[in-house]
Amino acid sequence: ARLPVEVMGPTDRGVAVFVEGGPGATHLRRDAGWGAQWIDTVEQEFAVAYYDKRGTGNAQGGSGATDDPMGLHSRDLLAVIDAVRLRYDPPTVWLISHSFGGYVTALTLADAPDAVDGWIDAHGAFTYIEAERSTAQLALVGDLCAEPIADGDDDPFWTECVDFTDSH
Repeated sequence: ARLPVEVMGPTDRGVAVFVEGGPGATHLRRDAGWGAQWIDTVEQEFAVAYYDKRGTGNAQGGSGATDDPMGLHSRDLLAVIDAVRLRYDPPTVWLISHSFGGYVTALTLADAPDAVDGWIDAHGAFTYIEAERSTAQLALVGDLCAEPIADGDDDPFWTECVDFTDSH
């Protein structure tokens, strides 16, 4: 697949890779979308790298069905990050994500947490797409924290852990 990357702004202070929402959103109308808010602000201080995910905008090829579409999006994002680092050698690379882009970014960073220097998420879809899974994970942590208490361990950490999981 070909995933064109448009970099706007000075790269010498850092590059923020923007992971658009969607899943079918495109950056082609940067001047009318999120980018419009950044042209006179963020892009004056740092570069923003815009790219289209497979099957959207200027992206070409390789957008057929796959057994692992989210894995494909994650691998593509890592490739875009690598391309930005190779081409511009910026001092820092950050991610800025929106909506579905937040889901792509969260999955990518779960597997490659050191891929970037930081992440800014705006209304990331992972917060509600993963809600059911998060609830189950929180319950599991609460159960695991309750086990030492049941075995007589009076370390306050375990009680604080159970209280936290119960309140969330």
